[in-house]
Amino acid sequence: PEMSCVVTDLSNAKMDFFWDETTGQFQGPLAATSKNPRVFVALPGTLKTGLTYTFRILGRMSDSPSVNNSASVTVVVVPQPVEARIKGGAHRQIGLDLDFNLDGSSSYDADADSTPFTYGWTCEAAS
Repeated sequence: PEMSCVVTDLSNAKMDFFWDETTGQFQGPLAATSKNPRVFVALPGTLKTGLTYTFRILGRMSDSPSVNNSASVTVVVVPQPVEARIKGGAHRQIGLDLDFNLDGSSSYDADADSTPFTYGWTCEAAS
């Protein structure tokens, strides 16, 4: 059989990479999110809790676009728990005749939900 040699040195080959999101739910930028075009970075706040996204990358040879391949990944965004915090720490000692204030204002919602916090306090006797 007649065989021909194929160049396997791709060190100087130029490649193009293209990202897309196939469900249509992603509203953020898909281009220029990273200095490396092989890396996609979803910017903070662009993924929404409760949604499922499918991101796809297409890589192709710049001088031969028909030489290409793609890969996909599915991302499910689940809610994160609210982080309740009390300023000043978890243990306090006070005298019986002193005012006592608790401040939970450093609590936060990692999902950046716009629903205002409501606070409920309970008191339990230490043993």
